[in-house]
Amino acid sequence: MPQRNRRKTLQIFFAFFGVLVLLSSVPASIAIDYHCGQNIFQKTFYGAFLPKYERLRSCQKKKVVVLGTSSVAFGLDSLLLEEELAHANLDYDVVGYGLYGALGTRLMMETALPFLKEGDIVVLSPELFPQTLSNYFSVSETYRAIEKDTRIFSSLSSDEQTKMILGVPSYLSERHQYKEPIESTGVYAASSFNARGDMTFERSANIMPYYFDVNTPLSFDIKMFDPSFVSYVNDYAHILKDRGVSLYFRLCPLDVLGLEEDYRSKIDAFADEIDRLLGVPLLGNPRESIMKENWFYDSSFHLNSAGAQENTLRIASQIKLELGSLVPNKHDSPEMPELPKREEQEVYGEDVDEDCFLYGLDGDGLTLIGVGEEYQRRQSLILPTHHQGKYVRALSQDIFLGCLSLTKVTIQENIPLLYDGLFSSSPDLEEIHLTHHDPSKLQVGWNLLLGAGKAKIYVPQASLSSYQSDYFWAHYAGRMVGE
Repeated sequence: MPQRNRRKTLQIFFAFFGVLVLLSSVPASIAIDYHCGQNIFQKTFYGAFLPKYERLRSCQKKKVVVLGTSSVAFGLDSLLLEEELAHANLDYDVVGYGLYGALGTRLMMETALPFLKEGDIVVLSPELFPQTLSNYFSVSETYRAIEKDTRIFSSLSSDEQTKMILGVPSYLSERHQYKEPIESTGVYAASSFNARGDMTFERSANIMPYYFDVNTPLSFDIKMFDPSFVSYVNDYAHILKDRGVSLYFRLCPLDVLGLEEDYRSKIDAFADEIDRLLGVPLLGNPRESIMKENWFYDSSFHLNSAGAQENTLRIASQIKLELGSLVPNKHDSPEMPELPKREEQEVYGEDVDEDCFLYGLDGDGLTLIGVGEEYQRRQSLILPTHHQGKYVRALSQDIFLGCLSLTKVTIQENIPLLYDGLFSSSPDLEEIHLTHHDPSKLQVGWNLLLGAGKAKIYVPQASLSSYQSDYFWAHYAGRMVGE
């Protein structure tokens, strides 16, 4: 490390340590605990952040940085893009700098900024989601990603630095809940990434129950862009322009099934509005970001392995065109995966409350569509797996409408999807019991507990760490209990 960088890192470290000691709300014992305790999240999905940061920091020559959140982690093969550019005699390192929507787009932009230099190309490609198109910043999520590594502090705004300092006690409290580092397996683990920061976990096909994320409807609504985020991107663009860095905006991959029906009539006007608001040119035709459901994995933004290759090849063509190269891609598009057939294995469980519910036909099975009026005052309900010999395979979004007295609900493994706001009619709900052992078998959005008071989520004890480290369920980690 150059002497100047080493000195700057030490200054950040001691400044951070000193402020912790000086603040009356954060005594020296807490500062010592912060720096001496063990890292808890390094094996989880969060643990992939610092290696990505280090790779970006260590790049010495001109580079292409695709910057965003999880759609970048799932949608880019940096080595493939590097090879395609080199095939056109374009010599760039490529870095995929995106990980998790819960970290926010601004954090990724801020922490990338010190390492962007003349001749670099930045492709800003956040997900079309209000949180990732805002200046959202989460102290708890950031600490899970950096743990004791304070190098990013100098990149944060003064307001964010203050929030981080004041958030140390809460972070330590969370860290003390675990006796040892959280073990993560499957796609949402640090081990799913290679040394380049690319996801290598094999994602063979679309695993969503309906082949798109029903909790995240996709629309071309410019109002999703928070004005403060627009202002930040404008300032960012000016900084990069002064440095000689080229900045582009690119629509992230979008599952066509999740789009509003009339999207074709809106996309061009939407692209024009982005150009007007951000003052940043769009990379490529925005229609090339709309992809068939076959290319996706577990959300309307996350691509499977073949989808990541296809998206990378599209980005390669777009960058080459911007740089004036007409050299075709060296690699052919991968074969599009087939959509897996839903071979349902019936789950048998407790059906003691089957007569409490109303049912609708769902093929040769049933969907739970409500609770009978005479049972809406029940305090506890167990969603059945069968009713009169028919299999219950789903529930409706407003199944608990009218259940104002509900305090405890049990959802069994036959249910594959929970809607946002599912319990909004039950403000006194205290306990949600899930029998699913694999969190990936139960699709969930960001607002499941909207209107559900202080409800806690109870999961099988052996699966607790899997839920807490799952991309979607980790959002509710602070309200989870193993049983």
